[in-house]
Amino acid sequence: MNNSENSKYHEKEYTLKEIFDAIPLPLFYKDNEGRYLGVNKAFGEFFGQPPEELEGKTVFDIGREDFARIYYEKDSELFNNPGTQLYQSKLKDNAGNVHDVIFNKATFKNRKGEITGIVGIVQDITERKKAEREVNEKQRQLETLMSNLPGMVYRCLNDFAWSMIFVSGGSSNLTGYSPVELEENKVVSYGNIIHPEDRDSIWEEVQRSIKENDNFITKYRIITKGGQIKWVWEQGVLVGRNTEGIDVLEGYITDITESKKYEDEIYTYKIFMEDAPDAVFWTRKDGRFAYANKTAADRLGYPRDKLQEMTIFDIDTELDEKTWKSIWEEVDNNRNVTIERRHRKSDGTFMPVEVSVRSIEYAGEVLHGSFVRDITQRKKEEEERRILNEQLNQSSKLEAIGRLAGGIAHDFNNMLSVIMNYAELGVLQTDNSDKFHEYFDEIGKAARSSAEITNQLLSFSRKQSGSPRVLNYNDTLKNIINMLNKVVGENIRLEWRSEQDLWYVKIDPSQISQILTNLCVNARDAIGENGKIVIETCNAHVDENYCNTNMNCKPGDYVMLSVSDNGSGMSKEIQEKIFEPFFTTKKNGEGTGIGMATVYGVVKQNGGFINIYSEPGHGTTFKVYLPRQKEEDTPMDVKAGTAEGKGERIMFVEDEPSVLAVSSKMLEKMNYDVITTISASEAMEKAKQYLNRNKSIDLLITDVVMPEMNGKELSSKLSKIHPGMKTLFISGYPKSYITDKEISENQIYFLQKPFTVELLSNKVNEVLNDGNE
Repeated sequence: MNNSENSKYHEKEYTLKEIFDAIPLPLFYKDNEGRYLGVNKAFGEFFGQPPEELEGKTVFDIGREDFARIYYEKDSELFNNPGTQLYQSKLKDNAGNVHDVIFNKATFKNRKGEITGIVGIVQDITERKKAEREVNEKQRQLETLMSNLPGMVYRCLNDFAWSMIFVSGGSSNLTGYSPVELEENKVVSYGNIIHPEDRDSIWEEVQRSIKENDNFITKYRIITKGGQIKWVWEQGVLVGRNTEGIDVLEGYITDITESKKYEDEIYTYKIFMEDAPDAVFWTRKDGRFAYANKTAADRLGYPRDKLQEMTIFDIDTELDEKTWKSIWEEVDNNRNVTIERRHRKSDGTFMPVEVSVRSIEYAGEVLHGSFVRDITQRKKEEEERRILNEQLNQSSKLEAIGRLAGGIAHDFNNMLSVIMNYAELGVLQTDNSDKFHEYFDEIGKAARSSAEITNQLLSFSRKQSGSPRVLNYNDTLKNIINMLNKVVGENIRLEWRSEQDLWYVKIDPSQISQILTNLCVNARDAIGENGKIVIETCNAHVDENYCNTNMNCKPGDYVMLSVSDNGSGMSKEIQEKIFEPFFTTKKNGEGTGIGMATVYGVVKQNGGFINIYSEPGHGTTFKVYLPRQKEEDTPMDVKAGTAEGKGERIMFVEDEPSVLAVSSKMLEKMNYDVITTISASEAMEKAKQYLNRNKSIDLLITDVVMPEMNGKELSSKLSKIHPGMKTLFISGYPKSYITDKEISENQIYFLQKPFTVELLSNKVNEVLNDGNE
């Protein structure tokens, strides 16, 4: 070989060496005994040794023995079966890291055609194997997830049959069909599983979502393999098209039958609660509202969304944390609790409510469900009943006291009659120079003063009718206002405010004076030093609503007379007793306790009612209401005068001996023939005796209330014995007591005890000379 040829050979060898080292994959070739004849640069770098140091070594010299044994065995297989060899194995690098590799090897020959060695390339697939493992793990996780989902994952065609390309194992539990039965519609198409009533609407809904390039979420019914109807929830999306140009969908379907049933129940329950007449709240343990119905918002005056952001403490401002905790625990223990509270409205006013609470569970959370009822009307009615009961009790008590007072007055009048009449007889039988004349006169004055007290008791008991007539309050007030100024004193200003066109009332004018005097005295004593009393008259209409809370009145037109003062006022306890006879807040000896009782009796007697408005320290107002009368009476002339008798025969019947004795003396002194009897039976006997002697009886004077029979019965029986006899009734009770017993007021003659000599004389003369019986 000449120099030129030798140079070319070396140049070619150098080029091949450069190419060999430029290959980025580890490259080697070895002889029949497994010794490396040459390795490229990449192979040396893999093992961390220069290529020239690896020449002449075997795999056992540079690698792990277990790996080397595998390589040696693979080399032997290749030598035994010359050609190519491809397999995966592991290889340890110079840093000790084990790599997944692919060996791609082949045998090579010399010029004689003999197998002289192996050439090979090592491909590192560590990262690829790692990626494969990650993909496989994700695939395994996905398969595990899909198999454990309470539904099925699918891939299907967007055709009306919803032809399934892939279905997860959950299809068996969901539909009763296995994936194999559903995929490619082998047994049934998924479209045929959908309930017939839902197929068209589901198709339209999915197509609309695809057109809008949006996911679709829907609920519908399916019919399982076993014929069961289930509600399912589906979410899906368009993922592309197949080779035939049909849209492909992927999604997830799950069973919501139970939750749909629960949802329907909740919906029904909420609809029921929305239309409930009571407010409904669902409240969390911390007091926040989870739900409030429309009634609650309307009743409290809050917008619905704002109310549901509030807490129980915002509407029940009197509720504290301790009480709330106690209520919560009680509800948990007893399940049902009913309490009364006050809820504040948006305008700041309070509303009494009855709250019925029970524990409920919603969306996994324990709540308190409350029905809240507005009990404003009920509370009002309860208060009205309480007031009516109080008024009834007060009225019953006053009625009982009135009956007692009337009885006392009757007995007292009998005693006063004796005292007063004997005093008058004493005055008549003594002259002015006699010291006893003065004594008798003083006794008479005291008796007459005592009679005034009994008259007040009778007014309270409503048995003293007086002489009522139709009149105008204002006309009567003009005549007594000066007297009232003197009653209240100079330190107290008395004002009179009157309505000009005042309606008429029917009452004895003296009773108006009695009412005003007592009310003004009461006001004066409440004021003390300096102050003001206002008397006011006006027309008033009382309706049924007012009467519902004031049982002692009837709807209609009234004339109101009020007396107001700026004095000390009265407590509720005093107001409850103010009309009781003998009740007084004054010191012993300063008041009789009869005045206000008299006012009450007079007002009741005249068909009216009286109200008190007072607070301690804020004065008092008494309002007297008397029924309106249509027209005014014409005053009647009253003739006065006295006359003695002409020997007329009078039978006097009285079961009280002292009254009988003094009265007979008075009549005898008036020149009458008097027959005295102490009982009805005695009167009957004497009447018959006088008839047998042909002696008539001109006049019967009889007490009304007697043990054996009353005066009216006696009069009726005696009139049959002596037809021309006239009757004069006397009693410690007033005339109304007799007229109440079915006898017209103008059919009888009556004289109330105690009476004076003059009254008795005039009355007897009137009866004897009157043609009426």
